[in-house]
Amino acid sequence: MTAQSEARQAKIVIEAQDVNDNLKLVLTKVGAKAEEDEKIRFNELKIQEVLDKITGAVLARAAKSMEQEISFNEKKQKLRTDELMVQVDAAIKQGEIFTPGLIAALQRFGDDDLLKTAVTALGPMAALKIAGGDSIANVLQNIFKGSSLEKMLPTVLGGTNGSGKPTAAAHSKQ
Repeated sequence: MTAQSEARQAKIVIEAQDVNDNLKLVLTKVGAKAEEDEKIRFNELKIQEVLDKITGAVLARAAKSMEQEISFNEKKQKLRTDELMVQVDAAIKQGEIFTPGLIAALQRFGDDDLLKTAVTALGPMAALKIAGGDSIANVLQNIFKGSSLEKMLPTVLGGTNGSGKPTAAAHSKQ
């Protein structure tokens, strides 16, 4: 072996050593990068887990809030329904007071009062002139003819039949 070939061989060994060192350096860098990427992925997963827990807690809180609101609204609606039922029952009880008999009696009192007021208000002469009748009873019968008051006139007029003459019932009272 000659000095040149030894120098060449030494140079090749040095170059191989440099390539090997560069390869180790690249492998170290790649390994470090892979470890760094692994740590980043691991941290991202941990962050995602924390975010999932936070989101779950927020959703659970919102669901609990909605449940409470629904419960509150149901209770409020139940109270309003109960209140309306009490009002309906009160209205029904008030309506039961007014039976057909009571209404008829009140109507009768009102009609009697109206007839008495009309008889009192119309002086005998004025009534005769206006209605052109020969007696107050005839005038009143003409005024109230066809109304529900017409049937009550004999009672209010004291038992006359409209001609001014007493009826048989008025004779029996005498």
